[in-house]
Amino acid sequence: MNSIIFGLLAAIALFIFFNLGKVKASAKQTNRDDRINWGNPPWRKKGFFFK
Repeated sequence: MNSIIFGLLAAIALFIFFNLGKVKASAKQTNRDDRINWGNPPWRKKGFFFK
């Protein structure tokens, strides 16, 4: 009986997770001037270790 309840709970949680995964950030959030550049790691910046 417990496995049926937890199985249904897991299925509902996965359904909600995958449906919320379709939500996209707005243009105001994605097109900012002060965005972090995830393409360059911070340790590759000039003068990161030695200032």
